[in-house]
Amino acid sequence: MNTRLAELRRAGDARSAFSLVEVTIAIGIVSFALVTLLGVVPVGLIATQEAMRQTARSQIIKQISSDLGMMPFARIGGYLASEQYYDYNGSRSIGTNDRTFVATMTNALPSYPGSSNLSGLEESLIRVVVKIRRITESTNAEARTTLAVFNASRNP
Repeated sequence: MNTRLAELRRAGDARSAFSLVEVTIAIGIVSFALVTLLGVVPVGLIATQEAMRQTARSQIIKQISSDLGMMPFARIGGYLASEQYYDYNGSRSIGTNDRTFVATMTNALPSYPGSSNLSGLEESLIRVVVKIRRITESTNAEARTTLAVFNASRNP
């Protein structure tokens, strides 16, 4: 009877343990999954940074557009002459330490389909080209947007 009990214990021990091959395969599968997940992390970080830049740029364009819309038409030329600096959130920068973006604006002649036939268009409409870039980037990496400012008062 003791021999039969000893046989059952040995058989039970062999059935309840994992073999070295099974453990190796499980570790390989888990490692493959982790390496795949870790490979996706840098792509996600790059996409997040680009989304933050685009959000800041749109905030800057919104502020410039609002400024131009509320400004007297005669003062727009002076506003366009200076560079403006913004922080990483797209808010106007007051100090020199938090400058992340620089916006450069130029006045372009309004040229729209059929605008050559309109007389005095320059006195009623200004086309503003806004170029935004990070301070650390070259001018080749700037985002460009065009805004149209209309003189509603007809007083240039």
